[in-house]
Amino acid sequence: MGYSLIVNRLNGIARMISENPRKSFPLWVFELDNCCRDLAGAFKIRSISLGHPGKINMDMPQLEHLKTAYSKLSRLCAVGGLSFSVEVVWQTIISAVEDLKKQEYLDLEVSSGRQAVIVVCEAMAGEMRVVAEEKSNPFVMQVISSQCHREPAALKQKIDQLVDSFGDQSMIFLAYGNCSGHGTGDHPRVYKLRVSNCASALLGGDSRFQELAQGSYFLTPYLALNWKQYFLGRVQPSIDRKTASYLEKWFSPMERLIRINLCREAGAEDASAAELAKVIKKPLIAVQGTLELLRNEYDSFVSGFLKGAND
Repeated sequence: MGYSLIVNRLNGIARMISENPRKSFPLWVFELDNCCRDLAGAFKIRSISLGHPGKINMDMPQLEHLKTAYSKLSRLCAVGGLSFSVEVVWQTIISAVEDLKKQEYLDLEVSSGRQAVIVVCEAMAGEMRVVAEEKSNPFVMQVISSQCHREPAALKQKIDQLVDSFGDQSMIFLAYGNCSGHGTGDHPRVYKLRVSNCASALLGGDSRFQELAQGSYFLTPYLALNWKQYFLGRVQPSIDRKTASYLEKWFSPMERLIRINLCREAGAEDASAAELAKVIKKPLIAVQGTLELLRNEYDSFVSGFLKGAND
């Protein structure tokens, strides 16, 4: 789907505002509102074609630039432009035009199979993004909540649905360990990470993981910082006795916490992990992690799996 007609209309509105900001108001507001309606319609059509309900508030990496353009412009329309200076309005429209150009490129890359699609667990999404951004090839990333681990069957189903939603031409890097049940079976479009779990991936492989696994619970950088959200479903400043008792019971089979360190400046993560250790009354040990396994696996995906699909 092309966006050239909407882009031309947006450029015309920007030119109108630039040349005569006073006389062009409120005409440009009505014109912009029509563009927003057309963008919402385009999003719905593309979303439905990818197997989704078509709601503009959905998080879809395949349509991220289209949604961004719509969000920017709809904010202007919501207040009739009255809360923004002429310069801000003009810059916002130009920025939205660039977003739509990016979306056209993204559509082309995804449909041709040249676009890398990464489906990743929230527990190591930050690290996976670092690795992906080191490569020159474009990618989109779909992050699945780490809380989905609590229902393996549902997680497997979620992964299968995401793989299907990207269409037959997209090549997918599944940044999950065996904890996902490795949905998708032996799907020819999916490259699967060959490790037991996220902790193993961030330690460099199953061998290192097994050396440390006995009696241990591993905290990736994400889990170290967000353990309250993960275990309690909410973020709260302090832990009451009832909550502490619940956490102590949950961690009772464990002998220690192992914090996987991947960043030199990780003060917030260290403090958060230390708080958990204090609450559950378990020792906290820090070990150095590595991105080498993720890098090697993603290199294999890009240079072999993805490149081979496009030859």
